[in-house]
Order: sequence, then C-alpha cells, then structure tokens
Amino acid sequence: MVTRTIGFLISLLLLTSCGSDTPTGPRADFISIESIVPAAGTALVAGERVTFTVVATCTIVSADGGFTALIVQDQRNALLGLFDTRPPEAACPKGTTKVTLTETITVPSSGSTVNALVPIFVGSSTETKAVAVRTYTVR
Repeated sequence: MVTRTIGFLISLLLLTSCGSDTPTGPRADFISIESIVPAAGTALVAGERVTFTVVATCTIVSADGGFTALIVQDQRNALLGLFDTRPPEAACPKGTTKVTLTETITVPSSGSTVNALVPIFVGSSTETKAVAVRTYTVR
C-alpha cells in the first residue's frame, strides 16, 4: 500500500511539473477591429459625408513598436480622405494597445464600394503584413 501511494505521488508530481503557470503571449504582429462606425454592412449613400470611427487592438511582438492608420478608399484604391492630409495614425508600442482613429470622407458618386483599412506597420517598415478591412456598398 505504501509503495502504491508513493508511486501515485511521484506520478502526480511529474505531471504537475510538466505544465507551466506562465501563459504564452501572442507570437505574431496583428491588428483587429474591435468596433467601427458606421457598422460593418451599412450601405453608404453617394455624395454624403460620413465619419468613420474605428477602435482597433494592435499587437506588436517583433519590434519595439510601430503605428497603425485608418485608410478609407474607393473600389479603385483611391484615398477618400482630405487630399492635402495624411490618413489618421496612432503609435503602437511593443505589446498590445487599443487605439481609436477617425476619418471623415465624402462618399464618391461614381463608386460601388468603400473600404476602411486598418494596417499595422511594425518598426520602421512601410510595408504591412497585417491589415483589418471592412467593406461598404455605395447606393
């Protein structure tokens, strides 16, 4: 009986020592849209002014930081924000950060769709491998 109890305790000890109490964090850079106004799926009316507001969660693990932006385009990838300004941007330090970005556009009368893109740029890169997109139809 004592041998069986000792064997059970050794097995239990080995099983519990194999696990880890430290949760693993994200292993890749990514971005996700937590909320967006207008809501995804909303039909936009040609010629009207629309303000897009995005709350996004950015995670950067491969560098000390980066940034994200809100880019609103038509179906030809033409920017729809003000022509003399850059799209709104927000800094993203290493780790996970929640940001809010806002952009007002005039819905094009000649377009069929409007895309709101939220890319994440890591480090000093001008290229992105992670982007969250919402597409809207124009009527």
